[in-house]
Amino acid sequence: MIKSLSHLTISSINIRDNIKFYTNVLGLIHGETLKGAEPGAYFYVEDNPIPVVHIVDEGQHSGSKTTDFHLDAKSVKSQPTSLATGALDHIAFNLKMKDFDILVQRLQEYSVPYKIGQDLMPRMKQIWALDPNGIKIELNFS
Repeated sequence: MIKSLSHLTISSINIRDNIKFYTNVLGLIHGETLKGAEPGAYFYVEDNPIPVVHIVDEGQHSGSKTTDFHLDAKSVKSQPTSLATGALDHIAFNLKMKDFDILVQRLQEYSVPYKIGQDLMPRMKQIWALDPNGIKIELNFS
């Protein structure tokens, strides 16, 4: 059975803006490309040898070179959607409460659109932002 989420892959036309957002704003570590993986940008969290966010160049993305299949949202018979990524709504990250003000400052510094969420749970704050691809990012601080 599933133990945890491994990673997410985003196909983008602008790798450079993604590197700035995921490192300078969210604080992920831009690291090594996996051996045999598609060219792009790979982001790690501290003390984890597995990249959690993969950004691949949309112009060069032809499906993973490490598998023999490729699927996209158009190949799935489900509810119609106008979203390029099918039904993906947002990506959520957990952060430490002490980093809340730092993250707000970074979002403002890099002119990233964001909203501070409602306090849905005690001892938790939330920020919603958009990455360079227009994907909603949920940031949960506790």
